[in-house]
Amino acid sequence: MKIETRALNFAITAEQVDYVEQRLGLALGSCSKYLRRVEVWLSDFQLPHGDSDRRCLVEVKLEGQAIVFSEGVDPDFNLAIHHAVDAAVLRLYRGSGSSQSELLLDAA
Repeated sequence: MKIETRALNFAITAEQVDYVEQRLGLALGSCSKYLRRVEVWLSDFQLPHGDSDRRCLVEVKLEGQAIVFSEGVDPDFNLAIHHAVDAAVLRLYRGSGSSQSELLLDAA
């Protein structure tokens, strides 16, 4: 499974890249043979009232060109990453009662 991590509006650290790859590896490792590519964009936006909004956008490309997008938003990068990865995993599997062996490959 190839993972590309990019940052928008800030300099990404090696620790952040490692965290993203570790989290995705744990969440998607069992279905990695079906995944062609995973792209992750991290961004840090300043809101008008002075707070920051950290965003993580995950794009999972399956064999056969099917694509799954998910986004996580939180003031904490790690939580934004968790939200985005969890949403991607939920979209990859059929319903909440499905096992990981029932990967959504209908479009692939």
